[in-house]
Amino acid sequence: MEREFFVPAEGADTSAACLVENPVKGGVLKAQSDVDWISNINCGSADVAMSVAPNDSRQERTAVMTVVYEYGDGDTVCTEFNIVQACVEIDADYVLEATEFNGVYFGSQYGHKGEHCYNVYLSDKPMENSYMVDGGTYYLFDLFTVEPENSLNPQPAPGTYILGEDRETESMTFTPDNSCRFYQRGTGMPEQLFFTAGTLEISYEGDVAVYDAVLTDTEGKVHHVSYTGQSRFIYDGMTEFHALEQDLDFEVLVTEASWLANAGDLMEISITFTDMNLDGDGYIIPPGSILYVDVFMPFNENGELTPGTYSFDNKPGTANSLCPGEMTQESMYPSGTYADYIDESEIAYTGLISSGKMTVSGNAGNYGIECEFVTAEGHSVKCTYSGLLVVKNLPEGFSTLTQDYKLDLSATVGEIVFWGDYYEGGENWMIYLDPSDGVTGDAFMAEIVVPDGTGVSGGIPTGTYKPASGLNPLPGEYVTGQISSDGNSFIGTMYLGDYVTDGQQTYPRAFAPAISGDLNIVNLGNGAYELSFTFMDDKGHEWTGEWSGNMAVSDGTEDLSVSKVCRRR
Repeated sequence: MEREFFVPAEGADTSAACLVENPVKGGVLKAQSDVDWISNINCGSADVAMSVAPNDSRQERTAVMTVVYEYGDGDTVCTEFNIVQACVEIDADYVLEATEFNGVYFGSQYGHKGEHCYNVYLSDKPMENSYMVDGGTYYLFDLFTVEPENSLNPQPAPGTYILGEDRETESMTFTPDNSCRFYQRGTGMPEQLFFTAGTLEISYEGDVAVYDAVLTDTEGKVHHVSYTGQSRFIYDGMTEFHALEQDLDFEVLVTEASWLANAGDLMEISITFTDMNLDGDGYIIPPGSILYVDVFMPFNENGELTPGTYSFDNKPGTANSLCPGEMTQESMYPSGTYADYIDESEIAYTGLISSGKMTVSGNAGNYGIECEFVTAEGHSVKCTYSGLLVVKNLPEGFSTLTQDYKLDLSATVGEIVFWGDYYEGGENWMIYLDPSDGVTGDAFMAEIVVPDGTGVSGGIPTGTYKPASGLNPLPGEYVTGQISSDGNSFIGTMYLGDYVTDGQQTYPRAFAPAISGDLNIVNLGNGAYELSFTFMDDKGHEWTGEWSGNMAVSDGTEDLSVSKVCRRR
């Protein structure tokens, strides 16, 4: 009989011919296979019938069928043949059979719940001194999975990985915020393309790794990436990182709360609790425990906390949420919510926290606070505090308004820019109303997210838009006004006015952010819109305006020259 019997990927009820030479009266043909995708094995006088299940994977698979002919007084003749089943064919827009593999193993320092992290680069050209080379295509997979079986030769667990959620580290996922395709053109920054869906299958044949990915990018194109070969990972764990190996339960001697950022009507603050005393310069005196809690609560201009229960059950960036602890890849230091035990030698043992709650009671700066957390390694962290606490470093409002104000938009021209699914669902649009001559009158800019619509062709749907309730705006919300971290640009929804020209630059000397209020938009069809709004700035002044006319339309997803910010100067 043939040594290989081929079956299509979709499976089949089929049979393989099996000829018995010089058969003996009363002889019986028997067959068996030890794989679960072959069943209903029956032998006739000259064939082996079987049912082969569909192969949904992207790898060809092989099984051994053992055939035994029993005859006479317990005599047997045995043979084997391979059943080879084809794999699923991928209809892809881009195909890369990678020849190069580069991997970095980060241990559990980034996993919210102790998951282990790997970065895998599959490419058609090598890295040179850790840099991508001109003309190379590189696919990066930011993987999270279980602890490796061999810490001296860490390898991701075999199986199917799916594209996960932003800022999440579920096992057997790769992250959409860090996983992408790079294309290196020249020596500048590589071009990046991110994905909206996809799977990555990893398997091993001895010491040979097999990677196979099918991905859908933000433009709807399908990518098929494969690699077969050696996989070696460089360990990039923190040489100074020591995992917390004990439970912590302490009474707080010193606490401090500091403002980090505003997110709509919320503020992100960091609260520090420690049982260590401070020296004359304000530094802690080890040994002892210290807990850092990254929390989102309603903004209070007096620096007061809002009583309630704060937990990781709420999505980070929303009301009463806690930000989980993680090791930031940029600085290799912990951030979010985490605890340290610092010994007499000033060595810090760190536990990243993503489970538990903080309860705040009291008011007007005098509070009772109870923390009950669990680290990724399963150690409990508990502390209690009772006393005064005020949030420090609250931002001063940057609005230049000294009273309520109505915008003069009579000489403006309108433009809207489409940015696709930029955040977490819906479609992102920028709105610009700018002076037609660049200087006369006022200007207005807004960033909104609309429900999934018809893209550039459909424009912005009629609706009333509210301030974003978290870090990322949801459909039906606008981004509140902000100044960029470098202080050079305005972001979000802003009033701009009193324009002056300095050399070749024109910039506003009057401005105010939209912190709360409504933006009303009416789509009149054929590119015409009506806008009206009533906003509150960060100093308690109301600013309003209305406008109607035709809007020019641009597609920011295709025009890389389009920016989402307005230069401050």
